[in-house]
Amino acid sequence: MYLLPLFLQQVLALPVALCGLVMFPGGIVNALVSAVSGRLYDRFGAQGLTRLGSRIAIIGALILLLTSFQKSLTLAIIGHIVLIVGTPLAMSPVQTYSLNSLSGPQSADGSAILNTLQQIVGALATAIITSLMASGSLQQLGQAGLQLGTQRGLIFVLILTLGAFLLSFKVQKAK
Repeated sequence: MYLLPLFLQQVLALPVALCGLVMFPGGIVNALVSAVSGRLYDRFGAQGLTRLGSRIAIIGALILLLTSFQKSLTLAIIGHIVLIVGTPLAMSPVQTYSLNSLSGPQSADGSAILNTLQQIVGALATAIITSLMASGSLQQLGQAGLQLGTQRGLIFVLILTLGAFLLSFKVQKAK
């Protein structure tokens, strides 16, 4: 009797562990690119980096969208890494660019607003993606439902990256 709950716990923990292993390389790359993007901003400015970063993120989202995770886990990991390279490459410079346009007390307020919005938008996007993924599972059972839901979530990610790319054209060249 005791072995059954332990066995079920292990079965349930396996997908979580695999997901962590798949996302681990992207987490490392995120830390590295975030650290380097500040230096790149100092050297090149925000305009080119935000456009380049959002283009790279679009490519990563497309790779993930077009990849069957069951057939090519390696390609899924590569797609995630590409997405994760583009995201901080675009975000870090545009945040610095935005905050540099403020002075004095406005700078502190801008930083607080930016951090708050980042948390709200991150939570909202996570909720939307999770809902889209769940909708696939509700529409179809099993692996097909999971795949449908994942595709819907990744389409949302692609829409966000395309929006970021369009917004990157609002970033002006440094004077």
